[in-house]
Amino acid sequence: MNKEELVTLLRNQELRKIVFDTNALFSLKRFFDVCDRVDELNKQFQFKLEIFIPALVYFEKLYDLRQKLGDKYDKQQFVEILEEKQVQIISFEPNHAEAVATLLYSQFSTKEAWQTAKIERCIKCLGIPINNTSKNKSCSATIDWLIAGYAVAEKCLLITDDKGIEFKEISCKTYLEILEQGLCELLNATPCHSCGKENYQND
Repeated sequence: MNKEELVTLLRNQELRKIVFDTNALFSLKRFFDVCDRVDELNKQFQFKLEIFIPALVYFEKLYDLRQKLGDKYDKQQFVEILEEKQVQIISFEPNHAEAVATLLYSQFSTKEAWQTAKIERCIKCLGIPINNTSKNKSCSATIDWLIAGYAVAEKCLLITDDKGIEFKEISCKTYLEILEQGLCELLNATPCHSCGKENYQND
């Protein structure tokens, strides 16, 4: 989805929910700036936008923060900031599981097709020439398939910079940069993000 399409959806209030992939939370500074812009839109134009983080993404971000902050890690502080920004954590429910199963079956209707897709994904990630690998090897699925299920089940706009096959069939998606540009255009504001020192509010 390009910026013009995103702005049209937002302006016409055809969009209610925004869900973030893990890579879109790499910089909490940028994420919290987006949260503030969404809140500003809701207040100025009576939009009803909601921001969601899937529990699977939440776990990955918590792990990332533990690695970055070490002894300075404070889960309660992070939780309080998310609450202040009105960010909702959504758990993985049966309807999400059904969405993932349907999404996978639409692309890989046989066991062989599914196994081949997983192997090719791993090969691509590792940068290994495909003719040097065995198709008889088993390979795990990625968490991204489950995150894709959230976007489908919740009818959300998915924010991700990942171009993997997991999100190939998700039509309602865009990059973080495009979301930032769209929000700023609607608010007639300058670009949102900037760099700062590493902590929960400004990483």
